[in-house]
Amino acid sequence: MEKKATTLIELVIALAIAAGIGAVTLVAFSLLDRRSLESSVRSLYVDLSWAKTQALVHQHNYLFVIDTANKSYKTGEDKDDNDTLSAAEEEKYKKLSCSIAVTPEATIRLRKLFGTSIDASGDPVDPPVQITLTRAGRSKQVNVISGTGFLEIQ
Repeated sequence: MEKKATTLIELVIALAIAAGIGAVTLVAFSLLDRRSLESSVRSLYVDLSWAKTQALVHQHNYLFVIDTANKSYKTGEDKDDNDTLSAAEEEKYKKLSCSIAVTPEATIRLRKLFGTSIDASGDPVDPPVQITLTRAGRSKQVNVISGTGFLEIQ
């Protein structure tokens, strides 16, 4: 009776193939995380630009409300100028695939003539609002410059 056994060379070749597949998979997942972060930053930037444009075109204030707990944001026209966004005023809602932080914590108000920011009490915020998105240890920042509504990605 012949005894079939795995030789050492066959075992080494199988382990090398498994290690190669594992390395390719690891690289693919790290690229996926980076692309997800970049996609979220682009989406945030585009929606902020959209709200700024809408404010100028329609001559109404637009709000950009960020919910850090739910990793989401919403934007819409502030029709009654009360610096809050009701369900009827909400035009866009987006859930992000990464963590989001805002410094200082503020609702971004894009005015019909220029952009500015207000804090939770309704007072103007002079420094730029920094929105930081984080995923898998990487982070990107979007700044909204008060007074102009200028947007900057870092």
